[in-house]
Amino acid sequence: MKIKICGLFREADIGFVNEAGPDYIGFVFAESRRQVSAGFAARLRARLLERITPVGVFADAPPETIRALYQDGVIAIAQLHGSEDEAYIARLKDMCPVPVIKAFRLERGNAGAALAWAERTAADYVLFDHGGGAGMAFDWGVLDGGLSKPWFLAGGVGGHNIAQAVALGPYGVDVSSGVETKGFKDLDKIVDLVRRMRGAQAPRAPHSPGALFAMGARPSPPGGQGGLGLPAGVEGAEPPAKVKEESCNTANSAITAGSTSPKP
Repeated sequence: MKIKICGLFREADIGFVNEAGPDYIGFVFAESRRQVSAGFAARLRARLLERITPVGVFADAPPETIRALYQDGVIAIAQLHGSEDEAYIARLKDMCPVPVIKAFRLERGNAGAALAWAERTAADYVLFDHGGGAGMAFDWGVLDGGLSKPWFLAGGVGGHNIAQAVALGPYGVDVSSGVETKGFKDLDKIVDLVRRMRGAQAPRAPHSPGALFAMGARPSPPGGQGGLGLPAGVEGAEPPAKVKEESCNTANSAITAGSTSPKP
């Protein structure tokens, strides 16, 4: 089963996931407290181990923005959380061969329509979430029938319920707030979650990149690169420059057939 740690927005976060070794990580380009600019995401991507796949999270972004990030190697997969329909997905796939994860807000009132769309979508994967970015789980009972397409479970997943999440049989789990403490990624929680899912027992290396970041070390950017601050709201950070194409309008309403997906 695959593990995705989403919402990385600090240099320390890259050290944490490099140590823990999930399968995927997520950079949020949609409007969110975890939002990153294209430039800062590129800087983080340069530090990411090659075996970890970077996913870009968008909400109604121009397809050209996604294509540019994919072609520049910043992301390898696009995760769509807005009102993107099948025509949008087809257009994006015509522009570049980026694999697509389409997110759906899944609740009992709309489960039938959402699951039907999830089965027929041209997206390569689907993701089911509670929505709103609040770290809340939806009623997982609506997934009793399973799904033929590979799917991720998101929303409120963490160490307290990871066993139940795995028992549902998703292709992968997508975790963000479940591995945070006071709004920031927590090295111990990430390592613990990955280790529990994989059954690894080896102790953490005391001088691993994650441990160094946890102690406050800040290696210089590769090639002497500089001038890119951390996202606004992080202590010691400079706000990243706003890029219109990367500022995405997020959706707030529950998904119906043809409506919007949850905010990351």
